[in-house]
This record gives sequence, C-alpha cells and structure tokens, in this order.
Amino acid sequence: MRRDDGGGQGGADEHFEAALDRLADGAPDAALVEAAREPDPVLRWYVEVLAHLDLGMAEAARGALARLTDAAGADAPETLRAGAEHALRTWDTPAARRRTERLAEIAPDDPWAFETLALLADMDGDEDAAREAQGRAHDLDPDAVAAPFAVTDAEFDRTVEETLARLPGMFRRAIAHMRIVREPTPSPELAEAAPLDTPPDALGLFVGATIHDLDGEAELPATIYLFRRNLERAVADAETLAEEVRITLLHEIGHALGLDEDEVAAMGLA
Repeated sequence: MRRDDGGGQGGADEHFEAALDRLADGAPDAALVEAAREPDPVLRWYVEVLAHLDLGMAEAARGALARLTDAAGADAPETLRAGAEHALRTWDTPAARRRTERLAEIAPDDPWAFETLALLADMDGDEDAAREAQGRAHDLDPDAVAAPFAVTDAEFDRTVEETLARLPGMFRRAIAHMRIVREPTPSPELAEAAPLDTPPDALGLFVGATIHDLDGEAELPATIYLFRRNLERAVADAETLAEEVRITLLHEIGHALGLDEDEVAAMGLA
C-alpha cells in the first residue's frame, strides 16, 4: 500500500512530522496523539483523515475531512489530497479522480498526485495513461517513485509460478488447495464486503476460509489475489518484481493461516 509523506508541507511543526512518521510506521493511534498536539488546525485535521482511514474509521475520517475543509478551504492542496485519499479508500473513484486532477493542476510538482492518477488510470484499464502519469511522478521524485515498468501477462504468470515453486514447504502445503488469481487491480466487487480493508492500491488479497474455519463456515473459497499493475508500479525491474511477489504471497498466506495484520508482521511476513 502507498504511504503519505506530507509532501510540500515545508516548515511544518514537529508534531505534524512526528505524526507522519507514526503513520509510516503503521501506528495510526500514535499519529492521532501527535496530531492532537499540532497547533496548526490544517495539519492536525489532515493527519486525522489519514489516521482514521488507517484505523478503518471511515465516518471519523469524513468528519476530520469536513473540519479540514472548514480550516483550509475546499481547493487547498491539503484538502484535495486528504479528500482524494478518503475517496479512494471508500471506493468513490469519481470523487478521487476529480480531486486528484485538481490537485495536479494547482500543485504540478506534487508526485503523489501523478502517482495516484497512475493508479486511477490502471483501475480504468488504461495502462498507457498509467505509465505516463507514473513517469511524471518518477521525474518529480525519483527516489520515492519507481520508473514505469511492466511485463506481459505471460511473464507475470511465470514470475508467480517460479516464486511459488521456491516457497518453503510449509507455505506450499498451506496453499496447495487454494486458487491463485491474477488481476490488474482490485475491483469494487472484491472490496464490497470490507472497502477499507481492500484499498485500490493493494498488492495482494486473501479471501475465503482460513485453515481454522470449519467446513462451510466461509462463504467464499480460499483464494489469493495478486494485483499485477499495482505490483508493477511498486518496482523498477523484473528482479524486484519477483521479490515483491514473494513478499506479497507470504503476507497473504499468513492471512490464509488465520493470522491478523499484527501477527503477520510479527512473523516477518508483512
């Protein structure tokens, strides 16, 4: 998943910077503590939108976004960016597109805007437009954004199969009867049950019965999804793609074993 770095917020208070660090560390509760100490209301509510989204609290994030809009204005970069994040995470893609396109107009040096436009283009199935937007984001921040990279469907399938063959035996046994499905990006249908748990930029997803479920307890068959275009945008070459596929598979196998996000991370599968 993408992490926010507060780009363009020069001169920010130390609490804002600390809050962004906590978000990057996967600690949204700690980010909220830091945000509450931030004297600038624009920066405080900006962080609160992102932190509540990470906590799966869409309505709280919406409330923080309303306060941010009151404090900064609807056309402020902070409002547009936080609003686009909220729209993406709640699968309101038209609103995400409007806000991101407007952000790109008023902040043409913001790589996040173009990286997000690349994601939105891939969600529309327009890989050429996605690569163009990704290239713009990379030009603006080559250290943080990978250059455009893609493989054919056949090459991606081969990478997945080779990665599966190299997994330790315990993991191969765990997925022996699971489906491994390749899709370009997540779909609204996949996200319908738990939208905040299935962000559009997810690299992988596990759905269905874990090994701890009783027969018939889960509505869906055990399936691991790998999202090719999201994986491609996260890497620079075939070698790092193979490594990202391996990490993503192990992470989703962890969920298939019945582990939650914290347990997956504790096992080194995050």
